[in-house]
Amino acid sequence: MNVWIVDRRLYDQFPNSAIRYQAYLEELNRLTNTIAFGVDQNWNMHRICDRARQLSGGAIGIMVIDCHGNSAQVQFGTGLRVPGDAIGFQMLRNCWVGAYPRIEVQACATISSTPVCAPLAPPVGCTPGPAGTISTDHSRPEHQLMQRIADNAGVLVIASYDIQNWGPGFEGRIHHYRPAVYHRR
Repeated sequence: MNVWIVDRRLYDQFPNSAIRYQAYLEELNRLTNTIAFGVDQNWNMHRICDRARQLSGGAIGIMVIDCHGNSAQVQFGTGLRVPGDAIGFQMLRNCWVGAYPRIEVQACATISSTPVCAPLAPPVGCTPGPAGTISTDHSRPEHQLMQRIADNAGVLVIASYDIQNWGPGFEGRIHHYRPAVYHRR
């Protein structure tokens, strides 16, 4: 089962945002072998991961995190900004199934070493700036955050350096973060 989680703030910039948000969730739920649900700023990572595990029956192939982002920050639930925020992903260990299980963080430039969007504050939205910059220094905060998600979940994590457009898949350059230990069913 694939789990697609959409942060409500992704739609706050649009007129009729509640209707569009609900329509997007319904569209995702029509995909084969996919369960989609929404979160907002009141959902912490433990609650999000617990809900994903429950809805999937404890068997997740791909988890998509669909939200706003910027350099070293993911606007998802209560937020992912420091490596300690990723501890909730531990509850997903041993839930990963399929040939290529993974977490896809489909948010703008979460691993860019420079911000590419306007600050993540109301009004929410990404005002495209320069292309994201790539740093090979994996001790930087943006890399540490994604690596900690991978290590806590025990599965591959994919994230982007660049602005992301609407829809499935990644735009531009991406990086793969392999966990220290894989945890699969």
